[in-house]
Amino acid sequence: MVLGVILASVGIVAIVVPAAASVGVAIFLGWVLVFGSIVQLFNAFSVDSTAAMMVRLILTVLMAAAGIYLLVAPLKGTITLTVVLTIWFIATGAVRLFTAFRDRGTPAAGTMAISGGLAIVLGILVALKLPSSSSWALGLLVGLDFLCFGWVLIMLANAARKARSAT
Repeated sequence: MVLGVILASVGIVAIVVPAAASVGVAIFLGWVLVFGSIVQLFNAFSVDSTAAMMVRLILTVLMAAAGIYLLVAPLKGTITLTVVLTIWFIATGAVRLFTAFRDRGTPAAGTMAISGGLAIVLGILVALKLPSSSSWALGLLVGLDFLCFGWVLIMLANAARKARSAT
């Protein structure tokens, strides 16, 4: 329940200020890549093969470069991230629809289906408006997804609470 409320609240903030949320997502991902490159660097020296170490070092440099780029120029990075995010929304929407179909008859299946359908529609709509949509779409899509999935988690928590009190 708490996670659902937090996700829904963050989603509302991202919807209200989508441009700032877009930049925030780019910066967050930049830091994830920078820290991931540090872990990858240590991992590179944990292998026995020189060839494997070289491949991991190259991946480390690429990961660090991508992270630093997003930290230094988050506005430019939002175009690429918007493309990746639209693909991700379409894919997760399909998984949510499949899950809703599989779990039909359960209390949150309808909400899960709506969340999945909305994710697919939003992914397609944003993809059709690229590149102009990249300035606002990233924040708006993340906000809407957080709001919808937060609502799904709240519904699941309420259904679980009702099921426990009925037994």
